[in-house]
Amino acid sequence: MNLKPNEITSHLLDLDSSKHERFKVTDNHLMVAGAGSGIGWFSDSCGSFLFEEIRGNILIETEVHIVKKDDGKSCPGAQFSSAGLLFRDTTSAPGKQRWVMYNIGFQNTFYGREIKVTRPSKGFRMDMTYLMGLRSLSTLYLIPGEHTPVRLRLARIGDEIRAFHFFEGAWKEEVPTSGMEVMGNGIKYPVEQFNSTSFRPCGLNLPQRIQAGIITNPGMDIRNPFRRYRDSMAEFSYYISRGISSFNECLKI
Repeated sequence: MNLKPNEITSHLLDLDSSKHERFKVTDNHLMVAGAGSGIGWFSDSCGSFLFEEIRGNILIETEVHIVKKDDGKSCPGAQFSSAGLLFRDTTSAPGKQRWVMYNIGFQNTFYGREIKVTRPSKGFRMDMTYLMGLRSLSTLYLIPGEHTPVRLRLARIGDEIRAFHFFEGAWKEEVPTSGMEVMGNGIKYPVEQFNSTSFRPCGLNLPQRIQAGIITNPGMDIRNPFRRYRDSMAEFSYYISRGISSFNECLKI
């Protein structure tokens, strides 16, 4: 599937129309602004998601840029204003979410890329996020980057997932990087190969059939997560999905 901006919303399913403002196509970009309740994709909170249900070994790709809604150029001020790609178990439910996200945007303290692994709760925990109802475990891997449009790829073979970004004319796999930040409500429960010499999450038990597509996080005021602070717009240039047989295919232009 190779979709242009004006084809994305007619070919992909909308998880929840209350999580975004009305879609627009402007200057050959699909414009998506996060809205509604919640804090976006974290633990049991969901943001906007345009997806297809797909089986087997796959690669999905997009190019996206995050800007302020009011000027369409500058960097948003709301934390976790981001957009990108998501693989998700179709049976995900509160406390039992299972997904991997790869995005670009203004993160906790800097602009850059994020990989987030979310998996089911391990039972009762005496911490604030659990008591707030955010029970699935999210671990965030944040990598500083430049405020520019970025091409992203997320790929799955079997039960292993890898992430790639296009930089200086070539596709590069994400690996732990100087200046990265690891946080979330799941950092006490290690994700296999999350914070080592490579980032290749496995053992997530994703089913053969999953939801795959593009997401938008609306941004938040981290000092007051319940205050809506929505100042960002995601500009998607295209969406691609295709079957693969080797991760080496993800490095080809």
